[in-house]
Formats: sequence, C-alpha cells, structure tokens
Amino acid sequence: MDATNVYTSELQEAGDPESLLADLWSAFDRLPDVALVAVDRELRVIRCAGGILTRRRERGELMVGAPLADAIPPHTFAEYEPHFRAALEGRGTQLEARASAGGPTVYLTEFVSVAGANGEIVGALGMARDITGRLADEIAHQQWERCFQAPTRGIALANTQTNLIERVNVAFAEMHGGVPADFVGMPVTDLYPPAARASVSERTQMADRSESLEFETEHVRLDGSPFPVKIELITTPATLGQAGYRIAWVSDLRAQREVERAGREASVRFETAFANAPVGMAIVSLDGRWLKTNDALRKLTGYSTEELRELTFQDITHPDDLDTNLELVRQTIAGEIPSYEVEKRYVTKQGQCVWSLLSASMVRDVDGEPSYFISQIQDISAHKRMEERLRHLADCDPLTDLWNRRRFDEELARQEARCARYGEQATLLMVDLDEFKTVNDTYGHKMGDAAILAVADALRDRLRKSDSVARIGGDEFAVLLVNVDIDHAYALADGLRAAIGALEVSDGEHTAVITASVGVTTIHKTTAAKRDPLMRADQAMYRAKQAGRDRVAR
Repeated sequence: MDATNVYTSELQEAGDPESLLADLWSAFDRLPDVALVAVDRELRVIRCAGGILTRRRERGELMVGAPLADAIPPHTFAEYEPHFRAALEGRGTQLEARASAGGPTVYLTEFVSVAGANGEIVGALGMARDITGRLADEIAHQQWERCFQAPTRGIALANTQTNLIERVNVAFAEMHGGVPADFVGMPVTDLYPPAARASVSERTQMADRSESLEFETEHVRLDGSPFPVKIELITTPATLGQAGYRIAWVSDLRAQREVERAGREASVRFETAFANAPVGMAIVSLDGRWLKTNDALRKLTGYSTEELRELTFQDITHPDDLDTNLELVRQTIAGEIPSYEVEKRYVTKQGQCVWSLLSASMVRDVDGEPSYFISQIQDISAHKRMEERLRHLADCDPLTDLWNRRRFDEELARQEARCARYGEQATLLMVDLDEFKTVNDTYGHKMGDAAILAVADALRDRLRKSDSVARIGGDEFAVLLVNVDIDHAYALADGLRAAIGALEVSDGEHTAVITASVGVTTIHKTTAAKRDPLMRADQAMYRAKQAGRDRVAR
C-alpha cells in the first residue's frame, strides 16, 4: 500500500469495519506515547486517540467536530497546518517539533492521506510519537564521546562476558605504547604482568558486585615494560539485548611514584614529608586554628607561617562555602564520619578565590577522643577552569563566541518568566543578514566567516553587559534587551543596522558590503500568553525584508 494513503475499503473486507476501527482507535488509547488525530478536508477533527491525548480529551480541550485550529495550541497549529494540508494533497510528510515552545518533550509526527473507498482523499491523519527519550539517548552518547576523547587519562571498555577489550582512547593507547587498534580484542589480563594476573579476576568480581572499584597496580606496555597505574573501574550490568561493560579510567602513576620515591629519599621523617608535600598540608585544631602548615599551603593562600597561626580556616574560607565545611567538621568530631572531602574556595591574602579540594581526616588520642585534623589541600583551579571552559563550549557558537541558540532559548525563557511574574519589560531583536548566501557564493565561505565575525563584533560592541546576544542560525542573530522601552529599542536596532551596513569585509582581494534587516518585538506581562516571541520577532524581520531590506520593522 502507498505509505501516504490509508484505504478504508480494505478494512471492509475484514468483517465489521466500524467495529474494527473502534477497536483499533481504542487500542491506540492504551499506548502512552502515541497520539493520532484525523481531520476532514476542512481541517475539522473527526477522530482522535492515543495516550498523549487522553488527559486533554478529558479536559475537553480536544473535541471531535471542532476546527483543528481551536482544538490544539496556536503554536502547534501553526506547525501542523501545512503538513495536514500537504497530506490532503496526497503528499506524506514528517515533522519533529517540541510539544510546547521551549519545552522538553519532542514529538515526531507523520502526516498521511486518508482515502475513501473510491480512492479520493477525504481527510488526513497525523500520527505523533514521543521521541524525547531517543533524543536524550543521542545527546548522552554525544556527551560520552566527548568525554571519551577529551581526557588525558586512559579509558578502556571491556565486555564483561568475554573479558576482551572492545575500545580504548588515544591516551590509553599512548600510555601503553601503541595505537587504539593494537588493543581491540586483547584479553584484559594481557595488560598485567604475569605475577599480577591472578588478582584480575578477583578485582573484576569485586567491581561487578559493587559496580565500582578503585585500586593501584601495574600494567605492561606493548614492549613488555611494566609501569604503575591507578585504575577506577566501573561495571555497567548487562541489560536485555545489551552486553555488560567494565569501564576503566587508567592514570599513569609513574610521575607520581617518582615524586614519592624522591620524597622518601630526601627524608623518612614525617616533618620532612609534610614540609615537602606537593600539595597544601596542614594540622588544624578542632576550633579551626592552623597549628602547622607547609610551603605549598602558604603559597596557595599567600600567607606566611606566622600570619596563618593568627588565623583560622574559617577566616580564609569563602563565605558561601563556610556552612558546608563547618557541618562536615561537626560530623567528623562527633564520629559520624571518619573523614571528609569537599571542594571549596579559599580567599588568599591578595583577595583572590582559589578553588581547592580539601581532604581532612580526624586524628584521635589513645582514648579515642578527637585531637586535631590532618588536612590535604589541593589546588583544583585548573580543573574548575576546564569545567567552565566545557560549559562555555556547550553554550557558545564556536565561530563568533556568542551564545548559541540553545543557551539563548534558556535566557529568553527565563526573561519571559520574569516579565510574567514581576512585570519586567524586555525587547527582542531578530537580525538577519540580507542576501548573505550571495557573499558565500561569490567570495567563498572564508569571506562569509569573516563577515559573520565582523557582524558579531559590531553587535557585541554596541550592547550593554546586561543585554544578551546570540548567533541562532547561519546568518541570523538574536538580541535580548532588558528594561528597554520599544522606542529606545527601535532606535538601538536601527543603530545596529547602520553599524552592520558600515562594515566592509575584505579578504585582501575583494571587499564585501553587508546589510541587515531587523525585526523588533516586545516582551511584557500581557504578551506572556502570546505566541513565541522569537516567531514574532522573525515575522517582524521578514516585514523589514519585504519592505526592501536594510531596515527595521516591528
């Protein structure tokens, strides 16, 4: 059967068609992630089913006989109408769209024709499926791939049934003296020296029971030379149709072991080890006084030994982190926990904040009473900067360093909520470069990229820090102005248009002149229930295009 037609005549050959159809529609009601809506040629709802629609039908929001425009939300109708009309013309289509503007749920809807017994199209059917979970899985897979390739630590995946390695990253391969392909299909035990292989099975079983295990051991490079490693092993159990895996994060401990060896050779005394530790070390009293500190801690905080003795850890802890730290101290003194580890900020003598990983253990006397803490303080500022960099990469357009569409949508949604709740006013500008395809086609994408960068700089230079600007498409930008009235915003939009028009982008041989059309729309309490402000701004921008380009419209 043609995928775009459903012939009811075929149902008539299989018994009572009305009964069969009723059973079929009733069956769809029991499917929680499906929705079907049938319309006639006038786009009136003639039948609907599916678990997605059950609650809406119970509330009377989707009524048989009602025009489709009245039966579904306006933004949904605007997206669905052209697809239903295409189906009425015999063209099947698909649409992937969110259930609500900015909402998390995503539906994939197929639109097909409905033909009568004579073969003429009498209506159309929209069949929607909730694909949010599938999209979430795809995003999770992409995030895993980024994590897999990014770290300097080695990562290896082994099948729990075969104990064969299925995949390693470049860091793992280089650590072991090879390339990733050298290790695919290798038994896990081959990574260990012969004397250590007997313990592999025991450790993997421990990891399988607890789902995670951390230990240090030795691995063997492809040339046969052993080296020390730290392994963090996580087991993902097998599921229906999916094999189980052990994921090992492997850190090469050769450098760390060399530091430890050098420390032992320098002195066997605790004081020397304490003083020469590569991270901050301290003995801290129960009330928080610095009893003893090492050089690394003094460098980290900027205070001298004498100055630290006059201070407590409370004095140099960031106020926002103090309550958490004090609660952990209380629990440790009370014996509720033996030690603790926390990420916190210290405020240096120079007033700078330093992110640190604090690991503190309680030392008790022979009677078991608390005596003092031994604290290890590691500077993790670089790690925090990397986290911030990853957030930046997730939020920003890689070419212009402006916000991307996803991040801008988040800020726009927050601003709409503030406007609705607190009566704030904001203005949204949609900036679209005129005939930009001609620039790419005539001068090449290098010139096109240079033009996009120049426009991004022009927008950034003329906006306040409180304003938000994003590149939301190839040649499309969005600007969110907070607490700016429409007249001021209109004047600013015209200024942005003029600034873009004044740009001359050159590749040394050719010069391109760029213009832009700008759409302006307001966001305030009374617009909260109206259609998507991006859509309104986009429509205003197209009015500017239709009026001749290189202008502003609202």
